[in-house]
Amino acid sequence: MHLTKPRDRFPLVEWSPSAASQVMRGRYADSVAWKLVDNYGVFGVACARRIMETAMSSRRLSLSVVLLACGCSSPSPRAGGRLIDPGFESNGIAASPVVGWYSDDVKDGRLRVANDSTFRVEGTRSLRVDVIHPRGPADGRASISQVIDIAPSQERRFEVSVALRGRAGDLVTLHIYVWDGNVARRLAAKDVTVQAEWASTTLQFEVPRNYDKFGVFVYVPNEPDASVWLDDVRLRVPMG
Repeated sequence: MHLTKPRDRFPLVEWSPSAASQVMRGRYADSVAWKLVDNYGVFGVACARRIMETAMSSRRLSLSVVLLACGCSSPSPRAGGRLIDPGFESNGIAASPVVGWYSDDVKDGRLRVANDSTFRVEGTRSLRVDVIHPRGPADGRASISQVIDIAPSQERRFEVSVALRGRAGDLVTLHIYVWDGNVARRLAAKDVTVQAEWASTTLQFEVPRNYDKFGVFVYVPNEPDASVWLDDVRLRVPMG
């Protein structure tokens, strides 16, 4: 898995949400878009989309105009160790696991995903995942994942919980990974038997000090025509 953030391919410009007078040239639009996503989570995704749309027709645009167009002038920065879009309120799958929920299996046609407003635990939508073409026996299982940055000074103990529903008896597995270069190392795992009604499951883990990111992977059933719904993913420091 290639974990380099897309914005690293572009020149970065210094900016601040309070610097309403700052103007970005069109050639920096993609870089600033990724910076917004990185620092402002779901809010940043909306702003990034607006930046890229506006950049197509304008050579210069002010950050204040972009923020106001997105409906907010003073968002709260996204801190490390937090999920983007934990309630699946954004549309579909992100372009990379560092900017939201991602799946190679959607791109390859093995899974179909869609936001669902009929079944949900919180917010207005959940994520429905349909298995179209199961992986072969030697190829593991399809998954939905997100990679989370963590600062050196942050607490290293976490628990992640997710609400699931689907065909009773199907198997979903949670994995937590870190990476040594491009080699994944599993920190924790949990098998979950899906129920017909919503039920939450929790997995605790600890990230070693020498890692600055970890991945949350939800492996879906490897059965043809299986469907599973995900919602209300929570990442927090456990009590005690």
